[in-house]
Amino acid sequence: MSVRYIFNTSGDYVAFVANDQLWSPECNWLGGIVNGNEVYDSTGNFLGLITADDRVVTNDSLVRPRMPRPMRPFKPFKPFKPFKRLRMAPVPQPFRDVFEHKSPPRFGSLQPATGATLLNAGQDFSWLLDSDLVATDGQPLGKVTHNRFDPQSLANEYGQYGSQFQANTIFNQFGPYGNPYSPLSPYNSYSQKAPKFVRHGRVLGTLTVNTFVQDRVDPTRFIAWLKG
Repeated sequence: MSVRYIFNTSGDYVAFVANDQLWSPECNWLGGIVNGNEVYDSTGNFLGLITADDRVVTNDSLVRPRMPRPMRPFKPFKPFKPFKRLRMAPVPQPFRDVFEHKSPPRFGSLQPATGATLLNAGQDFSWLLDSDLVATDGQPLGKVTHNRFDPQSLANEYGQYGSQFQANTIFNQFGPYGNPYSPLSPYNSYSQKAPKFVRHGRVLGTLTVNTFVQDRVDPTRFIAWLKG
């Protein structure tokens, strides 16, 4: 199996490419590669471009149409972990490194908002497991679990909350909770009414592409983790 290692600007090993698929170091599926260097996540959303120095970069004006949801590939064998690279030069503006993040504080010192920021950076959303995604109008939008057979699970592509054909789901691009123009949708860049992750009455974070929301959880990275 031919493997291409992906690093962030700090030199950390963050992913690998095998058979035109992008995988985390733990072999969680992150998405696919199209046209040699265009990266799309597991739901068909554009993530960024792979550069010659093995980074994935993007910027807000770099837009690609959403691809049809790809079929889940077979999981590859876990490759040998490469050595850490020397820190690379910053990505030129207006681009940014998709996998670059600041060193996180110790978990014991995290506050809720800081926790959401850390989880986005590290792409590990296990902190949200067993919480419920709830729209601001009170509509349940599914449970955070990797169980693809749970009828309440966001990961169940045939369930009422994981199917792109159901009305009350974030995966329906034409429904009130998945339409990028709906104020209730996590894909509305300006909305302040995006769905919340709730566990035992406590709000853990907000699923939204709006970068001005303090406790933001990025939808693309969250879904890639959930279905990885």
